[in-house]
Amino acid sequence: MKCRYLYEKQYYQILFEGNAQCLIVLSNSKRLQVMKSLSVLSKFMGCYDKWKDAKDRYQLKWSNENSIETFKKIINEDNSFNNLLKWLKDTSSQISE
Repeated sequence: MKCRYLYEKQYYQILFEGNAQCLIVLSNSKRLQVMKSLSVLSKFMGCYDKWKDAKDRYQLKWSNENSIETFKKIINEDNSFNNLLKWLKDTSSQISE
């Protein structure tokens, strides 16, 4: 909680200025923590729409990895086509349940 308060204090100006450029250079984990902090603060202050606009404008995402990296991990885990097909069938059956 103390960490979130410190991030809110350090980055609150993003909510007023809409300039989230400084978040792009942060590490993934720190950016995620700052984004969580700003999201909570913006809801408390009633300016969540401004935060959402800044987040969209700078294409900030909630996940630590992009979808291409996730797909590469799935593929590189085991290059066997049969294992990939089995994974796809297992996953799709879980989604449809």
